[in-house]
Amino acid sequence: MPYSHTEGLPAVHMAVRRGWIPGDQKLQVLHVDAHPDLAASKAIESEDIFEDQLDLYTKLENDVYGISAWLLPAVLQGHIGEVVWCRPTWADQLPDGHHRGLWVGFQDGRMRVWTGLPYWSAEDEAVDPSSGVEPESPSCSFELLVTTAPDLPQHKAAATPAPWILDIDLDYFSCLNPVPIECPTLPAHKSTREEIVHAIAEIEDVLSSSYKYRPGLVIVARSDEDGFTPPQEVDGIQQRVLDMLHRLYGDCRVLPITCIEDFYQLSTLGFS
Repeated sequence: MPYSHTEGLPAVHMAVRRGWIPGDQKLQVLHVDAHPDLAASKAIESEDIFEDQLDLYTKLENDVYGISAWLLPAVLQGHIGEVVWCRPTWADQLPDGHHRGLWVGFQDGRMRVWTGLPYWSAEDEAVDPSSGVEPESPSCSFELLVTTAPDLPQHKAAATPAPWILDIDLDYFSCLNPVPIECPTLPAHKSTREEIVHAIAEIEDVLSSSYKYRPGLVIVARSDEDGFTPPQEVDGIQQRVLDMLHRLYGDCRVLPITCIEDFYQLSTLGFS
């Protein structure tokens, strides 16, 4: 359970190393979050994708926008082929619906997404697909589904094949904008206790009704140290989410991750 969502990428790599999820399949990730986390990082170069992963983690950690950019490196590495962004109703950075045939790659040394969607084009992270410009290697296609929890079941008529990844950021349930001057368009909604309980119940219903198989990996990011999840609420939200996961999947081994080094020293966390 990472404190920051930048630890999402090393969590995926750890799960591959330990055989919890396959390393040679493009998996679906159900991304329950107030933010898409699909930014194309300006700090990552093409050679970073498949070389020393510690360097990649460090660049994400040091990038001021790294918490919003951890998913696309996993797409480029072939670990993720479909992102399902389950958004709260008050977060609308991307339009609802299926966005198929997206490509992520590099142009002139910078990571970019071949799309016309404003989420990327407004940040100078996009290449117009009609331009005829081909992505530089490495590049990879991916699919994106954007929906809210109540609408997700209608998109999941077919059961998601095993394995898959469940990724939950606690700011989905209550969220602040810690950088209102630099990023005034970021969503913010400080939820009441009743709203939090209702949102968790909605996610539990989605997971029980639309996902036949248990996930191979569950990531839960607190995001309080980044200033997104309200600090006075984060512990209560975390406990409610963990209780939900135990109801759905039985006994789950929880690994509290406070830094990247924890992924390489699991024995100190009582994990053999």
